Amino acid sequence: MAAETEVVARYGDHFAALETHLGPATDSPLHQRRREAWQRFAAMGFPHSRDEDWRLTRLTSLARSEFAPSAHSGAAAARPATGAAELDGPSLVFVDGVLAPALSRPAAPEGVRVTELAPTLATRPELLAELGQHATEAQQPFTALNTAFLSSGALVEVAAGSRLAEPIHIVFLGTDRPDAVVCHPRVFVRLGPASQATIVQTYLSHAGAARWTNAVSEVCLGPGAELDHYCLQQEGPQVFHLADLAVTAAAEARFCSTSVALGGGLSRQRVRTVLAGPGVVSTLRGLYLGSGSQHLANHTLVEHQQPHGVSHQLYKGILADQAEAVFRGRILVHQAGAQTDAYQSNRNLLLSAEAEVNTQPQLEIYADEVKCSHGATVGRLDDDALFYLRSRGVGEDQARQVLTGAFAGEIIDPVRPAALREYLEAHVSARLAHASA
Repeated sequence: MAAETEVVARYGDHFAALETHLGPATDSPLHQRRREAWQRFAAMGFPHSRDEDWRLTRLTSLARSEFAPSAHSGAAAARPATGAAELDGPSLVFVDGVLAPALSRPAAPEGVRVTELAPTLATRPELLAELGQHATEAQQPFTALNTAFLSSGALVEVAAGSRLAEPIHIVFLGTDRPDAVVCHPRVFVRLGPASQATIVQTYLSHAGAARWTNAVSEVCLGPGAELDHYCLQQEGPQVFHLADLAVTAAAEARFCSTSVALGGGLSRQRVRTVLAGPGVVSTLRGLYLGSGSQHLANHTLVEHQQPHGVSHQLYKGILADQAEAVFRGRILVHQAGAQTDAYQSNRNLLLSAEAEVNTQPQLEIYADEVKCSHGATVGRLDDDALFYLRSRGVGEDQARQVLTGAFAGEIIDPVRPAALREYLEAHVSARLAHASA
């Protein structure tokens, strides 16, 4: 890996360029917050293989790559990627990290606010103070780096008792610009007591464009709030996609997350859910499809801080060619987390002899009277099931597609917005058809 000091110095030059670009705005409270985050990143440095959290995800290529900050690089305009799911309801669309008003529909029902994050932070000190309280920066260098370069992003606020009929869609599009760029998307979501919402985050870029997406999303759920959260990653094969999703849920809240990773040369998502009040229900689902030499990693941490919490995790992977995947899931039950019901499962399907999976489900329990379990499987298509289908006139390729589609369906079928489910079914089927060929 490139010398750690050289990597930090390179991004230090980027930060200096950002300050030059901002000019007098560097005296603002928002930029003081950026400086604090930059100092944290500089102190931690770039992760390497000696860090246990990154031991199975090699960042050598990322550390050696040169990326220009997209928001103020001055590069010529380029075509944004297209093909995101068409959903009704409010939307914000960002192109290379910059809000595109012509592509967005920020109008929202009464009691709901969907707007750009950075300008709001400049006028609301209480929100600025909360930034980074859920996605902690102390031990996550890329989260600190995201805050240091925060220049745009999305803010979603739902008032107490408000219930949305349509999903809110936040789209991050990458262009086909020739220069390699880094974007730092930031999303902040706050749901008031007894409110309900559905949020879809989509990351999409051109197939041939080289870039780094360093995304951070923070979610704060009030008592009794309900959020269905979907994240779809469809970036190109030359993209490094690193994402951190942090959720804090108050008493009786419900959080359901579904992530689908189809693209990226190297993709890593970290989800941390804190059940901060009693009676919280958390459901995490994930599907990752890898082919070629893709590296797809999922790290989860579910913290049961109070009693009567319920958390279920199900992550499934389908890997072909020389693709590799990492799953590292951890359930942490604090001493006050009595009567916890927690379950975690990671299942993987290998379509080639060269594909590889490293899976590490973990339990850490400090309370009595809990019900916790975990498990992991890695295997190939069932020969008996294949024989059964072929004996009834189904061709081998089609039989493989049927079985892999059924394997993925356990994640796709529960998706609630019909338009999103149909979109996922089409794109997952296309990927599986190519992988099974």
